[in-house]
Amino acid sequence: MAKSDTRRSDSSRASRGGLQPASRPPTAATETTGWVRAEEPPARDVFLAEGAAKAAVEADGYKRITVRGRGPSGTWRVKAYRGNTEVVVTVEGTGSVTVE
Repeated sequence: MAKSDTRRSDSSRASRGGLQPASRPPTAATETTGWVRAEEPPARDVFLAEGAAKAAVEADGYKRITVRGRGPSGTWRVKAYRGNTEVVVTVEGTGSVTVE
């Protein structure tokens, strides 16, 4: 008698866990399994445009925004007001706003 194959097919595994066969050159993650997550984009630096940085600060509730410039790491320095208080904030490439 032949043994029945109880392993799942590649297509059912891909649809369940969001995995796809590795089509990129092998890395430490794919060398052992041959699979990568489909939702993982390749790693790269994220930089916001000036308008997007200003929009992120406005969305965080600040008014009278003046963009001062971009730092070497891609973060934006912005002068803005919350009420009558002037503050300097930084905007990361992800759009997160932090008061300095």
